Order: sequence, then C-alpha cells, then structure tokens
Amino acid sequence: MRDTEAAILAALRSNRYRFVYNPLTNKSKLVRFRENGEIGEGRNGNEYSWRISNSRLEIINDKNQVYSRFFLLPDKVTLHHTNDPDLPSLKGQYFEPTNG
Repeated sequence: MRDTEAAILAALRSNRYRFVYNPLTNKSKLVRFRENGEIGEGRNGNEYSWRISNSRLEIINDKNQVYSRFFLLPDKVTLHHTNDPDLPSLKGQYFEPTNG
C-alpha cells in the first residue's frame, strides 16, 4: 500500500493531467495537483482538493465530500475512476498525463 501511495504522489507531483470528466462526450480539462492538497489549474466546486487514502486518489468537492476516487494503472501515471457506487461523479472518468 505504501508503495502505491508513494507512486500516486510521485505521479501527481511530476505531471499535468488531462482529466476526462465526461467519457461519453470526451469532455476534458487540464488539471494540476498542488503539494498542499489543493487542485490548482482546473479547480471548481467538484474538483476542489485531493488526498490519497487506501491507495486511491480521492477528489474532494467544495463541501469537503469525496466526489470521485481513482486507482493508479500499472504505467504509474494514468489514473482511472474506481466506479464505486457511493460516488456522485460520472463513472469511467480518468486522468492521463499530458505534455506541457
């Protein structure tokens, strides 16, 4: 678990991401994760801050609720939605690293 959490943290620190928030329409935005747990670029009421819990990246909304949850793929940089039923976000979302 510690290795996975360290890998998630390393990925977030070193990448700018294209966040596909609506996979049905391919709607996306650019996102950067700040060291302090805030979302920088791409921040809104749904994607407000972040934390790592139980080897998952959790995206927290502006009401301090878990809005979405992601697991790290074997490539160590791409993150996919867990599709857990308790989450209000769209299923199938993902973060992929982008250049720039």
